[in-house]
Amino acid sequence: MLGLNSPDSARMRCRRGDIEALEALEKIIENRDQLIKNYQNDDSEQNTTNSNQ
Repeated sequence: MLGLNSPDSARMRCRRGDIEALEALEKIIENRDQLIKNYQNDDSEQNTTNSNQ
């Protein structure tokens, strides 16, 4: 997203308060949270379906 070669570079940009890096980190966190919710919903639906069989 930031065109950097290492996670350390991104981490340092965030620590320095780089707006672009902080916005990218915010998007990553939001997408991670959504992925977790989707996975949990899919997993609970599969458990419900499997218990009904």
